[in-house]
Amino acid sequence: MLNIRFCSDKGKVLLGNFEFPREFECKCGCGKCEIDFELWLCGQLIRQRFNSPVVVRSGCRCDAHNIAVGGDGDSDHKFGWAADLVVPGAPSQKVAEFAEMLPDVARIGVYEPGGQNGPDGFVHIGVRDRGPNKWKRWRYDAERKLVYAR
Repeated sequence: MLNIRFCSDKGKVLLGNFEFPREFECKCGCGKCEIDFELWLCGQLIRQRFNSPVVVRSGCRCDAHNIAVGGDGDSDHKFGWAADLVVPGAPSQKVAEFAEMLPDVARIGVYEPGGQNGPDGFVHIGVRDRGPNKWKRWRYDAERKLVYAR
């Protein structure tokens, strides 16, 4: 069951199991938070499937933060079309396999555990198909070496 309610803390809205906008806003602290509803819904469905909290490692990004983290110049994060998600205790590959079945997911990247990917790794979920020159599926190992892309 979807849980939508207002939070007394500064009028924020709690959507499902996410505190919005805090969990999806730019991590630099600028407050930018433009997230597609389909992206939020995918996160919620992943949370329900794994019956576990979902950590939004990176949601919306402003231009400056996107540059600071080495994001692509036209990163889906800048438009609110992507999030990097961690499901503690669930292998990234399993999360990606489930996400691939969701109708709104257009792009999935798996970042294997270790190194700068963190102990659990993470999954990049994108809800917009950005055209033929953008990868649809990819995997990076713990050293951020590209394993495959298609």
